[in-house]
Amino acid sequence: SVAHREAAAFGLGQIANPAAIRALHGFVEDASPSIRALACIGLGRSGEARHLETLVTRFQSDESEYVRASAAWALGFIDSPEVSPHLIRALRSGPLMVRRASAWALGARDDRLGRRELATALFDEDRSLREVAAWALRRAGSGALQPELGMSYHRMPSGHLRLTAYLEDLLR
Repeated sequence: SVAHREAAAFGLGQIANPAAIRALHGFVEDASPSIRALACIGLGRSGEARHLETLVTRFQSDESEYVRASAAWALGFIDSPEVSPHLIRALRSGPLMVRRASAWALGARDDRLGRRELATALFDEDRSLREVAAWALRRAGSGALQPELGMSYHRMPSGHLRLTAYLEDLLR
């Protein structure tokens, strides 16, 4: 049943030893979006770059927004320079759930390219995305924020002054 497969995918992701991770690969192609999502999360939690291709495929092409967002979140744990460009593209456009997960993942990775895009996301029209971006930048520390905030400030439309006060509160 779906419930049993979900429990198995969740459990394997929690165990995260090599045998469990191998078993998770079988769940990535499951018919159920919740099982595919749990498999992606488990693969990401392993932190192993060898899962990059599997996660990027789910992230870019899965029919379920939920699975794409789970794969984006999981990519935040993969230590590879190839990850950030994928997350940045998703942060710039795509379904909101995937954009928020990409912002979280960029914050977890804490690289310069990611911080620059997160600073730009601070001015997004969606409040929930702004809040995730603020959290992600706060995680990087205030010293890392200054160049990225300055860059975003100059790229914003005329309403940026009103947003700046709001963002200062978020970043405290």
